[in-house]
Amino acid sequence: ANENGKRIEKLIFPWAVVQAGGQTRNVLLLRGSQVAAPEERLNQSIEGLEYELASTIRQVAPPGGAKRRLGVITGHGELTNLEMADILTAWSQNYNVFRVDLSQVKDLRGNLDALVVAKPQQPYSELEKFRLDQFITHGGRAMFFVDALRVDLDSVARNGAALATPYNLNLDDLFFRYGVRLNQNLLLDLNCGQIPLVTGMTGNKPKIEPLPWQLYPLINRFSQSPITRNLDAVYLKFAGNIDTVKAAGVRKTQLMSTSRYTRTLPPPVPINFNDARLEPNPKLYQDSYQSVGYLLEGQFRSLFANRAEPGTTKYQPDQNPNAQPSKILVISDGDFLRNDVDAKSQRPLRLGYDRLSSTEFANRELVLNATDY
Repeated sequence: ANENGKRIEKLIFPWAVVQAGGQTRNVLLLRGSQVAAPEERLNQSIEGLEYELASTIRQVAPPGGAKRRLGVITGHGELTNLEMADILTAWSQNYNVFRVDLSQVKDLRGNLDALVVAKPQQPYSELEKFRLDQFITHGGRAMFFVDALRVDLDSVARNGAALATPYNLNLDDLFFRYGVRLNQNLLLDLNCGQIPLVTGMTGNKPKIEPLPWQLYPLINRFSQSPITRNLDAVYLKFAGNIDTVKAAGVRKTQLMSTSRYTRTLPPPVPINFNDARLEPNPKLYQDSYQSVGYLLEGQFRSLFANRAEPGTTKYQPDQNPNAQPSKILVISDGDFLRNDVDAKSQRPLRLGYDRLSSTEFANRELVLNATDY
């Protein structure tokens, strides 16, 4: 701008400050995809302005005046506190976070607002599944980050190869009742991350270079849901695809999908790092746009309707008069919440940060959006 014949430049920081109840939160107003053109990014930010402000107001002035309670399920080989350290820290700023063992807690209704299932590796008992089902069908929210196939990277590193084989988590019928099916397969995507491999020698030292690894899809196809709208890419590892099935009263929103150049492999899937040295054949990548994340909303019918409560003769009614609508997030990647850990300091890195490319992907932002939603 010109003032009195002088050229004046002003730096404007696109932030807002929300204060309530002694708490202060800063709100970044300029969001949107980092790869979008400046004008497009500005329009994206305007579209999301109401949601950003409303979300922050709920954080500083939650309904009822108390922080919402978030339970992270344990007892089935889930991600550890260190592996989830970054998202646990982020959650704890706005929520009271607890570890929950379903084998020990008889009834979660009224005690928690939402549950997180993060990469279970051992099966749920029928009683644990019943308690989870009762929580959801009575209005409790849930986020599932689940692998359909087991990939043992230690075995791959040790032996040079391994087979990805199905988990038996005893959750398939629960997902099916709620309207989705996590298929037992692995997705390969030409739009992918990288792994470090030795490609030669420099003097007497190995030369290590990053090579594309199709089993680590980079996702940048999103819906217009507040959870995923205008996000940058997210990073998946060993994900399968998700199908929807009929579930009366449940609205299903596909949140994200793979690229046009995707390949689907059924188990057992051979995993060999040396495959990254091979040039992929695009003709094999014809399974375009595979779904890897869904939002389910509505009145979920209990899996145990007209069945006895496990371990008892007490039958559950076909239609529960106390049932409440709920929301469920399902992402077919158990590692979606996993942060890397610095090998020297053993300190967790930010969720979504990829050391190899020095790039921060939007996994953290998606999870926080979903938690708030």
